[in-house]
Parts: sequence; structure tokens; C-alpha cells
Amino acid sequence: MFNLLEDLMGSLGFGDDGSKTPSRYNLLDDTLSPSPKKRESSLFSLSDSVGVSGRNLPDDVNRMESGLSKLGFLDQAESTGAFGDSLKRGMESFQQANDLKVDAQANVDGPTVTTMGYQLASGGLDDQVKDIMADNASPRADAASPWWRARTLPALPAEDHASNRRAIDGMLKYADNGDLPNLQAQAINDYGDKAVGEFGDFMRQLNDRDPARAKGFEKTVYDKLDDAQKARHFPEMFVTDAGPHTDQSEIDVTKKTELEKWSASVGKLNNLSPVEANTYKKIFAAEGGLTTDQRSGAASGITQEALDRAIGAGALPGVEKGAIPGQLSMDDRAKVYRHYFDDVLHTVDKKVPGSSNISRIGDEKASTAFADAMFAHGRHDGAQAIQNAINKVTPETVPSDGNMGPKTFEAYRQLALNPKTNRALLDALGDARRDMVKDRKDAKGWRSRIGRFHSQNSP
Repeated sequence: MFNLLEDLMGSLGFGDDGSKTPSRYNLLDDTLSPSPKKRESSLFSLSDSVGVSGRNLPDDVNRMESGLSKLGFLDQAESTGAFGDSLKRGMESFQQANDLKVDAQANVDGPTVTTMGYQLASGGLDDQVKDIMADNASPRADAASPWWRARTLPALPAEDHASNRRAIDGMLKYADNGDLPNLQAQAINDYGDKAVGEFGDFMRQLNDRDPARAKGFEKTVYDKLDDAQKARHFPEMFVTDAGPHTDQSEIDVTKKTELEKWSASVGKLNNLSPVEANTYKKIFAAEGGLTTDQRSGAASGITQEALDRAIGAGALPGVEKGAIPGQLSMDDRAKVYRHYFDDVLHTVDKKVPGSSNISRIGDEKASTAFADAMFAHGRHDGAQAIQNAINKVTPETVPSDGNMGPKTFEAYRQLALNPKTNRALLDALGDARRDMVKDRKDAKGWRSRIGRFHSQNSP
């Protein structure tokens, strides 16, 4: 937000000569109340370094695993007490989400440890917030989610995101918000949609660290806007005597622009069929567009494993080993989608590229449902869901072993092409997928996604 607020700060007399506020931190000192109530950040500390070049003492590794788990960047089940791939990915995801150097290295009193300390001191992420973050990885988010969760916000330059984080670091040291809500509201009045996007990023970061503080901050900013600005920029919140303003045009414009750019990137792939192109578009939308899952680090549904395999196969010229999903351009994400299906479906017929099998199914709804199962659940679980669906329609046709081979593919294709079994197949696949996720905390979101590819609900 502060690339825009700096213009306002200048007009208010905040200069670079040290006479008033030579830095963003001093702006906070100048606008917030005296004798502030400071928050302690001593909830997290290390006795020595942890990471790829760390000493990795057992107690420090346990602290790092516990901290990342509380903040939502590591599944507790993956904790081993020793530095390994799961902890490395968790550290990289945390660093990426907080605009720190992504090196899977945490030094005593370094930026990674300091940032974790502030976030843990602010309460970390309770289960409810974790669920909201998980849902936000795709349009599976509940309709009641706040606008800054439900919308697909424009990607911010790293410096703008980091500026928001630094502002929040400073603000959370104090008991009140000072003049920051006034500056946020003025930026929205002066800069419009761009400022709203940056305010959305500010709210996401603040809510991740202090949900109660975020709720009050958002309301304070909102109340400072006139009705015209409220209706234009925040239709989800705007209520008149006639009831809630439900025009979603502002949200739809952002989503439409993102999907148009994605379609253009997908269109650059060689030998692309209309069915394959449409499938990638639907999966991209189901994954929340450019959204990055802050727990896993997956971006547009692209996991670190999928990216590493694509780089290793030479599918991403110019992308170096060690890159993370959130750093990928739109064009590179499209290439990863193509490589993923080339990889997981190459066992169907080794004479043709794996991705071409999506079109070979011959029925578009069945093709997209098949592809989404393989993408969302992974090669083993996706294949097993498809096999379970086949066997539900025609018992004991294929082994339920999670291996996608020519027999499973052909059985699915034949059922999809037969008008008498097509609907039953898609219903069975939806049931098999729902059964796989029924015990997950985010099962409601998964059910919504799976329903998009169900025979009665899919377009």
C-alpha cells in the first residue's frame, strides 16, 4: 500500500530529510499513540541456525516445525524432528509468503526468525483462519468470506507486498491504529482500484496475524468512505435502505481479465486441442487463478514437486532449479500444466504425448472431470478415484491400484462415450472423489469444486 501512501505522505509534509518521517517506521511512530503497548515477540527463538546450511540441532528443528505448523505452513503429521524435504518446503513457503529471501535458512535473530516471532506473538493462525486460507486457494471459498478473501486480487509487486508487511510489523507493536486508516481511505479515494487491490493485500496479511485487529481496521477504513466509493469498491459490504448492493461487476472484471490472460498463455502451447485448452481453463479457475496456497506454497494448483519435475524435464527453459511456484509467469504456469499431464498420462500410450489423451476421451465433460481428478488429487489418488468410478458402473473391470494405464483409460473412455453409461460414470467419479476428501477440514470446499465437474452441474 505504501507506494501509493508515500505520495500522500509527501503532501502531508513527511519528507526524506529526517525532519518528520524519514522512513515508513517513523510514519507509524508519528501517527500512532504515545506510550504504546508493545507486543512481545519472544514466543519463538532458536539457539542456533536451522536450514540447508544450519546446524539443525534437534531442539531448534522441533521449534521450527512447531512454529511453522502453528502458522499453517507445515502439516504436523510431516514433523520428523530432523531437517528434511518437508521442513525445507515449509520454510520456503513461509519465506515466500512474507517476501523474505527464499533459501530455507533461518539464522538466530535473522529475518525469518524475527518474522515468525512477530506472527506467533500475534496469535498465529487458529483453525478457522487456516480453513479460510485453504478455501481461498480456489473459488471453493464460502460465500460469506470477506471481499479480500473471496476476490482474486491483482498480483502486487514484491516491494508493495513487503511494504504492507513492514507497516503491519510496526502497527502491531501499538495498541491502536493511529492515522493509518485515514491514509488507507484517502488512498482509495485518490487512486481507486489500484489502492483497493493493495488494501486487500494489507487486509489478508493483517488478518493472518491478528484477525480481531483486522476486523476493526477494515471497518474503520470503510466508514471513512462516502457511499459512492463504498458501492463502487466494496459492493459486498455496501448496504442501502433497499438492502445489500449485490452488483459483482468489480469482482467479475478482475476474474475475467485474469482468465483472458490465462487463455492467451494456454493458447501458446503447441498442438493444443480445444478440449485440452478448455480443460486447463476450468482447472485454473477451480484452483483460484493466480492464488498461492500459503500452507503448501502451491500456486494455481502447481505443487513444488510438479514444478521440480517440469524443470528437470526441460519443460521450462529459463526457469532455474530452485524456483518456487509463486514465482512463475502465466506462460510458465501453462507449460507446467501441459507437462504435468504429459507426465502423469504418459503410461496410457507411450507413442503419444500424455496430455493429448485428454482429448482422446471423446466427451468434453468426461474429459474435464477426468483431468481435474488427476490434477487435484495427484497421479495415484486421481487414478484410483477414476478406477473406483469405473468399477461402480461396471464391477471388477479394472484393478483399484492407483496406476493409470491403457486398460483404465480405455475403460473410462468407453463408458464416457456410451450415452447409457456417461451420466452414471460422472456421478460415480464425483462420489469417489467426495469419499476421498470427506474427512478433511476443507471437505465443504472440495465438494463445491467436485460439483463443478458433476454431470448435472458442470457446464
